[in-house]
Amino acid sequence: DIDGRDWVRSNPDGLTVALHGLDHGAWQPKERDEFSGLSLTQSRERIALCQRKIGPSKFWIPPYNAMAPVFLATAWHEGVRYVFSGPSGWPTPPSPYEVERLWIVPSWDPLYGGSRFKQGKSPSIMESLEEVDLDGPGNAIITLHIGWEAEKHRDFDGVRELVDRVRGYIVTPDAYVTHGEQP
Repeated sequence: DIDGRDWVRSNPDGLTVALHGLDHGAWQPKERDEFSGLSLTQSRERIALCQRKIGPSKFWIPPYNAMAPVFLATAWHEGVRYVFSGPSGWPTPPSPYEVERLWIVPSWDPLYGGSRFKQGKSPSIMESLEEVDLDGPGNAIITLHIGWEAEKHRDFDGVRELVDRVRGYIVTPDAYVTHGEQP
């Protein structure tokens, strides 16, 4: 609904909206990568088009969690600074790392999916939070697919509840990747 959409666009504390590609289109048969097979110029043009149509944003979540070398080589030139990658099955949250001047920020499997609904075999993030010691050491990002959230809860009630639940533990992406130091 309009109230839910406006709430997401208002950039409420605790919510960072990232671009998620242009259309999930794969250019190579049997590839699940929006950038595979593109030239450097084509890749830059695609990212720039996405920034104009959807952004602008310095945050990106690659469709299918795929990061073709051509994307990594061109994203920074089009304003992307952070790439939130696919879920890690590590027992603890994985640390961010740099590639091609981009911060790659791996997701952590328990905090990747839907706010109040299951995604595949994974429990909802709200269910997973019951098992996560928020006061313990370490940091992790929570990755939601806004399109799926809107489909399940048009008013974004699940996202609102999740943001309220973790509000006291939230830091900006800049602070997260640099542990509070300026990048």
